[in-house]
Amino acid sequence: MNNEILYIPPVSLCILTTYKCTSSCENCCFQCSPNRNEKLTISEIKFYIKETICSFYSVKLLILSGGESFLLMNELEEIVNFASRLGLKVRIVTNAFWASSYKKAFQIVNQLKKVGLSEINYSTGDDHQKFVPINNILNGIIAAVEQNINVVVNVESSDDRNFNSKFLKEHSMLIPYIKIGKLRILNGIWVQFKNKNNKDTEIPGISRFVMPCYGGYSNLFSTIAIDPDHRMLACCGLISKYSKYLDLGNLKTHSIKELYLNQFKDFLKIWIATEGPYEILNYISQFTSEDYKIYKSMHICQVCNKVLNTPRYINILRKEYKKVYSNVMFKYIMKVKETKID
Repeated sequence: MNNEILYIPPVSLCILTTYKCTSSCENCCFQCSPNRNEKLTISEIKFYIKETICSFYSVKLLILSGGESFLLMNELEEIVNFASRLGLKVRIVTNAFWASSYKKAFQIVNQLKKVGLSEINYSTGDDHQKFVPINNILNGIIAAVEQNINVVVNVESSDDRNFNSKFLKEHSMLIPYIKIGKLRILNGIWVQFKNKNNKDTEIPGISRFVMPCYGGYSNLFSTIAIDPDHRMLACCGLISKYSKYLDLGNLKTHSIKELYLNQFKDFLKIWIATEGPYEILNYISQFTSEDYKIYKSMHICQVCNKVLNTPRYINILRKEYKKVYSNVMFKYIMKVKETKID
């Protein structure tokens, strides 16, 4: 398999700047909290940005996430400025802890707009609001949209949530911005992975926002993800830190290009990207007596976790993958032709 020929060019770079956060949400994807101190330095972040765009001209978007990137405030301005001068659009994901008043929020957003910020994503819901009140989200939204910054709000969504997106969608101050497309309110599936006794279930402490269970997993081969430990991840979904299979390697000893291209030597990653983890689990069901119907209603990352972190399933795939290899590769090659940049 020639990985140079089969590779799909990435379109975004996601840097998890730090695992420190002002909040300590029970089901945080990366178990971030005020007690975590891991972070990338500004020089390291700049190096990874420059290395990425020099290796892949297809990358046009920088996503700064964490943890809470706004804890790096002075450095954050410099990073946004650096990336925007290199031609990247810049999105920041935040809980809006810093937007305690409209005036303060406006000033902070204005500073970032001046250096090139193009989008802010806010996270809120029951778990987040234990630490950051909804008024902060409102201040942050209005301060951004009034300065022509695109805003997306991800609202924790599940049957047991008290707060839901209706509050924001029907808020009189927000409706005009929603109508003109400057503000999007998304229902993000908030996956609960701890039971009432605070014991871990299948995946410890994971939650993130919605992605359909069916079809190929588009997060693979589209985003270069780098964490505060200098690890490059195959995706920035729920299980990226809970499956060794998605850890692509150490950037202190390997280049971004090398680790990214190495993925295309791996048929299982190609299979996941092409048909999605549920189809793979369905294929595995032919060789076991287990009932997989329950996974039809689950988050795609839960299904992916089931496939990647169950040793007997991996053994089945190693033994039986050749039966589907040609069909999957044909579909994948068609996908490559659609995404290649001339």
